[in-house]
Amino acid sequence: MNGIEKITQRIRNDAQAEIDALLLEAEKKASTITSEAEAQATEKLRLGRKQNAEAAELHENRLISAVEMEARQMTLAAKQEVLQECFDMALKKLLALEEDAQVELLAGFAAKESESGREELLFSAETAQKIGEKVVQRANALKAGAKFTLARETRETDGVILRDGNVEINGSLAIAMEQKRQRMAAEIAEILFA
Repeated sequence: MNGIEKITQRIRNDAQAEIDALLLEAEKKASTITSEAEAQATEKLRLGRKQNAEAAELHENRLISAVEMEARQMTLAAKQEVLQECFDMALKKLLALEEDAQVELLAGFAAKESESGREELLFSAETAQKIGEKVVQRANALKAGAKFTLARETRETDGVILRDGNVEINGSLAIAMEQKRQRMAAEIAEILFA
């Protein structure tokens, strides 16, 4: 090998060594970039899974809240229905009272609600015929100085109507029961819904 060939060979060997060093450096950089990319991908995957789990938990909690709300509403509706049934049964019992008890109930209402004691008492045709006079007599006995009278006119009512001129007081048992229910609503709610 002559001098030029030795120099050319040396240049080739140096160039090859430089190429090998560059390739090694490039492989190290590629390995580092790949490792960093894998680490970033792993972190993104972990964060994505965490976010998905949080979103799933939030969705589940919302569903549970919605179901619980619906259950409370259904329970409330059922309790209100039971309450209404109780008042309906009480009204039926009032309407089915024996004659003496009906007289006391209607006369007691008339005596209590009367302003002057001179009102006419109006009943349904059946009630007026059956116990109208007894209610008038008993109401007069219950209220000192009262002079209640039995009206000739009848009305469709389940109770008694007090009339003094143009002023009327409706003593319907259904209305009285509803008023009682409204007055007792808070107390009943406390008992039922506690």
